[in-house]
Amino acid sequence: MDAFKYNRRQYNYYLNWLGYLGLVDRDAVSDSPYVTKNGKSFRMAGFHQQNVMLIKLMACHISFRKVLLKMLGGETIDTDQMKYVIQQEMKDIPTKSQISSSAFPRRISSVKSMCNQVLTQMGVYKKKDG
Repeated sequence: MDAFKYNRRQYNYYLNWLGYLGLVDRDAVSDSPYVTKNGKSFRMAGFHQQNVMLIKLMACHISFRKVLLKMLGGETIDTDQMKYVIQQEMKDIPTKSQISSSAFPRRISSVKSMCNQVLTQMGVYKKKDG
């Protein structure tokens, strides 16, 4: 944690993201985070393969799927619809990994940003100006 100068809140936020994507999990007894089999495969993959893996992991979640499809189709992403979708997803997420209602705008922004970054790196998306 100290190596990245994250405070506890930031650390937990990013750790929850990795858990949400299945790249880390927490030990049932100690509650300590550990890298999953998928996380180890991701770490060992090359840059292009990591992007492909991220797209596949993202597509497992309806919020990411909706954003990916809208971006690829050049459509506008409705924030209220995204909030509803993420609320539905939270019903299937372990309590420790759920986010508060005040974190929804940040989560929506993060989902959009991650999708944009991966699609841009893969060369299949270029954000429109304006």
